[in-house]
Amino acid sequence: MKNLQLLSLIFLPFLGLSQKSPTYTAQADTVIIYPQQALIRSVVPIQLPAGKSTFYIKGLGNSIVGNSLQVTTNGAWRILSVNLESEDAIHPSSALQDSIRVLEKEIRQLDMLYRVTEQQEKILMANAEIKGEADGLIPEDFKEFMALFEQKLLEIGKKRMNLKEQILLAESKKQRLTEQMGKSAETHSTDQVIRILAESNQELSTHLTLGYVVNEVYWTPRYTARVQDTKQPLFVTFQADIQQNTGLDWNKTHLILSTARPVLGGTKPMLQPEYLKERPVQVSNRRNAKLVPETMMLAMSDAEMVASTSQPVELDNQDLYMNFVLPGFQRIPSSGEPTRLDVQTYQWPVQYTYSMVPRQSSEGFVQAEISSDLLKSLLSGPLTMYWKGSYVGESYLDTRWKEESHVISLGRDQSIQAKLEQVQDKKAVKTVGSSVRETHVERFTLTNRRDQAMTV
Repeated sequence: MKNLQLLSLIFLPFLGLSQKSPTYTAQADTVIIYPQQALIRSVVPIQLPAGKSTFYIKGLGNSIVGNSLQVTTNGAWRILSVNLESEDAIHPSSALQDSIRVLEKEIRQLDMLYRVTEQQEKILMANAEIKGEADGLIPEDFKEFMALFEQKLLEIGKKRMNLKEQILLAESKKQRLTEQMGKSAETHSTDQVIRILAESNQELSTHLTLGYVVNEVYWTPRYTARVQDTKQPLFVTFQADIQQNTGLDWNKTHLILSTARPVLGGTKPMLQPEYLKERPVQVSNRRNAKLVPETMMLAMSDAEMVASTSQPVELDNQDLYMNFVLPGFQRIPSSGEPTRLDVQTYQWPVQYTYSMVPRQSSEGFVQAEISSDLLKSLLSGPLTMYWKGSYVGESYLDTRWKEESHVISLGRDQSIQAKLEQVQDKKAVKTVGSSVRETHVERFTLTNRRDQAMTV
């Protein structure tokens, strides 16, 4: 009886789980976008225990340039190591594997208890063949023994049924977790994470600052020009088409557009000489004929770039690059599709001129002469034009224009009409020998429907 009670206490559910390193998520607080890359800066709040600890930073996307990673502390704790890894390092599949191992151990324990109950049942059944008189049992004792035998047999049977149900339940859970881990492996994340080993003298609520360069980011300038009439200035909106495919959306992010190219480095390229092989030169004097080595040094047609181990640097000289700081917070989704943002709107005083091409069109064309000084701080890019609220067409604003003014066409103006016709009474035909000379006179009529004079 006591043995059976002790056996019923052997099984204890195994629920232990291994302690996991904490994971924190970084947000793209400030992004400096270069023409083909971007520098992301993030401030990440963290919790550190006393002593050494490991934690992960995720939310970085999948296109980090490995040697660009920088991690900075506030001096209250130390960084012992920094490693850039795949997010599979903290992917739920590792937790699934731990859970499967726990269930496997639980199944083994349940199976062991189930086999113990089988042996208990065999022992009881082996003692069921009792000879009454030989064992000195009176009918009353035999009756009590049979009641106890039945009670223990029922207890063992119920325990076996309970253990069987627990085994089936644990095996079902294991099967589900195994299938889930298989699906997780098929759709594993390619995002990157940072694993940091840190050391602190005391428990801290602190932060760290991340800086890293990512690929798959681009921005290009473009412009929209609008003018209502020739009495008003030209309004030009400088816009940026930004596209990124880093794997993470940028939400509530400060954006800075830069024309710098940090990936090019700061080392001046070097031209390496190339030596031609020696070739024989025949001396004209046959008596003293001999081979004379001739060596020629030629500059290579394509400059060979000398590899530099220096890190990309951000130039301080504003004459070498330009930065455009966008106001407020911006959102750029990771879709690979361009997101168009207004950078700045300029109000330019321009001189409007009119041009006519009577042989091609009876209408005049409005042009705006822009001082080249206004374009010095801008980049070349496509230009979309609107005249009196109507779409005119596409052009190109070339800020590298070296002349004093840059002329862009704003479209047709129907208030100016030109008519070209021949004057019949001025037509003359003259024959000289076998040649015929004809004289034609054309009349050009210009009509100004405006209430003011204009120069054409």
